[in-house]
Amino acid sequence: MEDTILFEEHRSPDLMEVKKYFSKKHMNHQEAEHFYLFYELKQWKGRKGQLLYNWKVLAANWIASALLA
Repeated sequence: MEDTILFEEHRSPDLMEVKKYFSKKHMNHQEAEHFYLFYELKQWKGRKGQLLYNWKVLAANWIASALLA
């Protein structure tokens, strides 16, 4: 029998996880809270309603945009 790959169920991050990630990227907690609340309001879904599984990619893009502003 072949091995099957099980995918982790969608789980959105909590605020502390986001703050830790932003802190590691040398960003302040206010920016982390802004990011978190923005995606919480969107229920961690994309424009077409799909669940966003990799919040760290979203956060990295958010941080890059903030640094360019």
